[in-house]
Amino acid sequence: MAATQEIRELGEEYKAGKMEWIRTPLAQKIQKYAGIITAYAAKLQKQHPALSSDVCLEIAVNNFFIQHKTVDPRHEITAQLDEIKLEIYYRQTEAGQDLDDEKIMKEWRNKHSAFWRDHNIMRIIYFFEQNKQAYLDVLRQAASQPSHDATKQS
Repeated sequence: MAATQEIRELGEEYKAGKMEWIRTPLAQKIQKYAGIITAYAAKLQKQHPALSSDVCLEIAVNNFFIQHKTVDPRHEITAQLDEIKLEIYYRQTEAGQDLDDEKIMKEWRNKHSAFWRDHNIMRIIYFFEQNKQAYLDVLRQAASQPSHDATKQS
């Protein structure tokens, strides 16, 4: 899928409210890992002093989620299983008979799971970008709390 088409589709998903499931878990992850995220932002700021602190925080948040690939594992696993169920339904409808569900699941996993996870992280980053200021405020507030020492987070 071309990048511009993917961004356009993400915009449509966002406008339709299909990304709202991201809102709370994204804030929770940012709060939980504020120390790590802000430490990385500080490192970026030191390496690239021309970058503003907001840009460094934004890059740090995006980098964190690219590395961790999730905000709500339970929701994301359920959504991926729903996609697999749809594939089974379509394939069986097309064939006009029951097919081996296990075989279809394995084929879907081999053909589509990496793309699905990559697209999901793009969805999370897109949602962050659309609500960036609010999440940067959450990050700053959480990072100012004494319990968010970057060295204590894993």
